[in-house]
Amino acid sequence: DTAWLNVFDVPIIINPFDTISACDGDEVVINIGVDKPLSVQYFIWHYFDNIDTLSTQLRFTPDEPLMVYVQVVTFDNCEVWDSVYVDHMPKPDLVISSDELICVGDTVELSVTGADLYYWTVNGDTISEEPTIEVNPMDTTKYVIIGQMIDGCSAKDSIYVYTYPSPEVELIYDGNNPICQFNEVILKAEGANDYWWTTDETGDSISFFIERDTLVKVFGTNNYGCQSLDSISLVVIPGIEVSFTGLLPAYCDN
Repeated sequence: DTAWLNVFDVPIIINPFDTISACDGDEVVINIGVDKPLSVQYFIWHYFDNIDTLSTQLRFTPDEPLMVYVQVVTFDNCEVWDSVYVDHMPKPDLVISSDELICVGDTVELSVTGADLYYWTVNGDTISEEPTIEVNPMDTTKYVIIGQMIDGCSAKDSIYVYTYPSPEVELIYDGNNPICQFNEVILKAEGANDYWWTTDETGDSISFFIERDTLVKVFGTNNYGCQSLDSISLVVIPGIEVSFTGLLPAYCDN
């Protein structure tokens, strides 16, 4: 008796990777090929609890490590299988300092934790790779922080530093300088809402009689609470000492 056994060639799966690493939230793309594409009827991908009949490419976003299997079925109903291990890696959980409100000219500290490497950028330019930085922007600025783990997974966050304008305080003095001793000095201030003088007075003007060389400062504060100062150094011209000679200690009437 004679029996004929037909042996069909099965395609060889061309899979460039045995393992693929994916960071949490990233899409995984797996591409395979076969050496006899015309013999293939369809592909079946097995991952998680899913079964997809697709082409030579699979796209999905894993949330845990898993093994992905691909089943290739030919027109002769032969099958060949291959697999790819997808290593799921968490992204860093960045903890950053809060947004800040500062006056122009002030300095504020910004910080980040939760990763192995850090990159601070402003408008796409890296300004530091330290976990803590000090900044004093002249305008409201967005600081973008990229935190990266040693395995390459990264996360991004941002901090805004909002700036309030500082007052342009001007101390005004219309008198002479140097000034004669014991003359009255009148000082005025402009550019802010509230003022404090180093003479321990408040208000936008002060007056006093000067006795010696004096440095006067005025601190002005605006409605945002920002402060600046101006000052003047007053130089005193000492008064002339007058003395009399030749006078008798007492005089009689007439």
